[in-house]
Amino acid sequence: MKKIKESITTEKGVYVLFLECNRNLTVRVGSFGELAVKPGIYAYVGSAFGGGGLKSRLGRHFKTAKKCRWHIDYIRRHMRAKAVWYTNEGVDAEHRTARRFIEGGAEIPMKGFGSSDCSCISHLFYMESIPEPFLPFSVEIS
Repeated sequence: MKKIKESITTEKGVYVLFLECNRNLTVRVGSFGELAVKPGIYAYVGSAFGGGGLKSRLGRHFKTAKKCRWHIDYIRRHMRAKAVWYTNEGVDAEHRTARRFIEGGAEIPMKGFGSSDCSCISHLFYMESIPEPFLPFSVEIS
């Protein structure tokens, strides 16, 4: 994991974190509700516009033992990080990226996941495999 952290920029931007689940399970996402998880790939679209930028935010996502603060924190501990895509574009790229997953036919496992502060239907998507990157930078983790 050290290598991936060194390759991610401290600039601000938008990212997609790809997680792999190997079994069926149910995860309580705080007070938001329960998420039925099935084996496959989950793509979480997020942004990092605070201090430390992408490196800081993704560094947090790579940790599994932490206090749950965001929706993604609740499911992250049950899944293995597989890849990250990112861009240094502004916040609009977050919404365009989420729409692109929807338009590409990705399933929406939980409406409102990660998108309670915007009008996107969700920022969490399910697919059987990681697609070809459509953001400028991509890093495989495993």
